[in-house]
Amino acid sequence: MTRPEWKDLKFLNPTQLLLGLDSLFADAGLHKYRNPADLLQHRDVREIAEDRRCAIFCHGASQALGTKILFAPFESSDYDYVGAFSYGGRVHQFPIQLKQVAPSRLNPRSTISKEIAKLRKYVDSHDLIVAMHINQSVHLKPSDIDVSGLHIKELWLFSKLSSDPKQWLLLGNLMGANPIAYSFQLPMPD
Repeated sequence: MTRPEWKDLKFLNPTQLLLGLDSLFADAGLHKYRNPADLLQHRDVREIAEDRRCAIFCHGASQALGTKILFAPFESSDYDYVGAFSYGGRVHQFPIQLKQVAPSRLNPRSTISKEIAKLRKYVDSHDLIVAMHINQSVHLKPSDIDVSGLHIKELWLFSKLSSDPKQWLLLGNLMGANPIAYSFQLPMPD
């Protein structure tokens, strides 16, 4: 679906954005910190952190689904970004709402179930894709996740797979009958 308010959006390539941010972080020496990703939690750089999270989701979904997914920042009451992909000679666009389960050391009360419960406020969002960054070490089974009462199109979870910051996991669509886990790697410079 393409909405009139989306017609002039400039879409970003998630791979290029991630490579550019990696280069910026390396040049600034941010990798020397114990938890460099925590630096992105600060209010002053929240937009950069959100763009990075959306880029990671779109990059992983592109790999999992076999089609390039681009994104553009666009805040509305129900979503933060608009995603786009080409299929059948047409460009398809969709709203993306980003959510995060914060690291335990920053918010010990943040859990997957609490964040999913908050999604029940979306009552007329039949086309909304929710991408939730799990920023904690957790073990879960898709069958244990309660999506009853959600009125969204898709729910995807994504998280680092190990201590290697380049290895990630994407789990979804949790609104469907058979969610699948996809492992993917963030882009590496040539």
